Amino acid sequence: MKLLILQFSSEIFKIIFPQLDKIYFESHPFNLKNQPETLKLLLQAALSYFADDKNNSLRTHGYTSLLLDRLLSISEYSILSSSEQNKLMDLQERMERISSYIHENYVHKISLEMIASHEGLSRTYFSHFFKSNFGINFNEYLNKIRSEKARTLLSSSKDNLLNIAYMCGFSDIRTLNTAFLKSYGVLPKEFRKNSVLFPNLNYMTFNQDKIDNQVFYSDRGSFDILQYYLEKNFEKNK
Repeated sequence: MKLLILQFSSEIFKIIFPQLDKIYFESHPFNLKNQPETLKLLLQAALSYFADDKNNSLRTHGYTSLLLDRLLSISEYSILSSSEQNKLMDLQERMERISSYIHENYVHKISLEMIASHEGLSRTYFSHFFKSNFGINFNEYLNKIRSEKARTLLSSSKDNLLNIAYMCGFSDIRTLNTAFLKSYGVLPKEFRKNSVLFPNLNYMTFNQDKIDNQVFYSDRGSFDILQYYLEKNFEKNK
C-alpha cells in the first residue's frame, strides 16, 4: 500500500488567509474516489513539490491553496476561539502522551488505572475520555497493539506461541488467542501456518513497528509514481 500525506504549515497562508490557524476540521473522513476534483488537486500539489524545476515552489503553493479552498467547501469545520484553541491543544497533547506511553510499555503489565493515575484523572473519567477520543476502549486499543506485534513475530520468527505471548505483553497463550482472533478473525497458530491464505490481514493497524518499517521513496521515485497515477486516472479523460 502506498500512502500519500500532504502536510503544510499554516505560516505560508498567514498573510492571505490568517484565519486558518483558528479552523478546526471535524474528523469525518471521505472517500477521494467520490471527490475526483479534490484527489486531482492533491496529486498536483504533491507532484509539483517533487518536480525538479525552478517554478515548483510557486506551483505547489498554488495547488495547495486550491486544495485548501476545496477542503473548506466539502468538509465540516468550525472557527475556534482562543480558549477553544488552548483546550484543543491540551487535548491533543494528552492523547499523544497516552498513546506514547502505551506504545512504549505494552510489553509490561499496564492498566487503565495506572494511566488514569499518571494523568491525574479518576478511573471512570479516564475510561470515558479514552473511548470518546480514541474510538475504542482502553483494553481493545492495548490488545490491538499487542496483537499486531504478535502478528509480526509470527511472520518473522520461529518462537513458540508462549514466548510470543510474553514478548507482546499477554499473560498466556489463551489471552493471546482471544485478542488475536478478535483482531484478525483467525488464531495465531492458523495465521502462522496459512498466512498466505489471509490477505485481509494486511491492513493498517495501531502498531508503531509497522510505521517504523515503512519504505520511503526518493524524490524522483515519488514524482514518477505520482505522475503515473495522475495520468492513469485523469489525463486519459482529456
